[in-house]
Amino acid sequence: MPLVPSRGVARDGDSLTVSPDGHNVKEQLGVGILHFRRRAIWVGYHPISWVVGRPHCFIPYCFILSSIAMIRTMLPAVLGLAAILGLTLYENLYIKDRWAKPGIEAAEMGKRFEQVPLSIGDWEGEDLPVQEVIQQTAGAVNYVSRRYVHTRTGKHVTLWLIVGHSRDITRHTPNICYPAAGFRPVGSTLPHVIDLADGKEARFFTAEYEKEDMTGRTTQRVFWTFNHPEKDQWDAPTDGARWEYGLSRALYKMYFTSPVLSDDEIIEDSVALDFAEEMLPEIDKALFPNGPVAPATTTSESAVDQ
Repeated sequence: MPLVPSRGVARDGDSLTVSPDGHNVKEQLGVGILHFRRRAIWVGYHPISWVVGRPHCFIPYCFILSSIAMIRTMLPAVLGLAAILGLTLYENLYIKDRWAKPGIEAAEMGKRFEQVPLSIGDWEGEDLPVQEVIQQTAGAVNYVSRRYVHTRTGKHVTLWLIVGHSRDITRHTPNICYPAAGFRPVGSTLPHVIDLADGKEARFFTAEYEKEDMTGRTTQRVFWTFNHPEKDQWDAPTDGARWEYGLSRALYKMYFTSPVLSDDEIIEDSVALDFAEEMLPEIDKALFPNGPVAPATTTSESAVDQ
């Protein structure tokens, strides 16, 4: 029969008996161990009632079972905590650049925006005001916000050129900002390549967004792209800009935005492309007068403005 602890245990030399029925404890001990081996019911369910008052009995078995139960209970929490700590360390080391050595600073690169021309060919530019909250949300250390109007046709294109840390610059793209402003996407985001006169390619993302309000319907097409100061290449990474430029202390982002003039207008008909073909070489001259910027080696002061 299974061993039932009782208050009436008497000790006679080396033998133990359980009163009042007088059964030999050694016999009941064997029965208890058998139950433990088969189903772990006796020791597993009644460790405390057996050990109380008898610290010499079954402590190893109770300790082992209690330890196993504790490990099984705490293991998910321990693994979850380890995963959180690991992801936090990875993000700070490889994504947020929190502990990395100083590199090219966005403030230094932003000084070159002064060289972006206000007028080019038949296009005349006008600076547009930018609220501080928009600048902070975009992560822009410096920016160019202008509307360029074609003097003969009256068509216009908006240029939004910013520089900042890649973790901020890559976070706010048109597919996030435009819906937040009440626009809805028309179709999908597509890649588009602009061939320049100097033989270079500029790779963009492009998408169309529409908004209706009391004044009517507004439809805009946006082209956007990124450029790392050490590469001098306007690019639209298909794997995601955040992963492509995750460690950069300075990253350029540029938008060309123009109204969609008809429902039948295709990408190649956008006036923004005509403007980009003229403006992009001039922007490259302003931002990269001597080609790609050499990587910084020690401090941000080693990145000399070129």
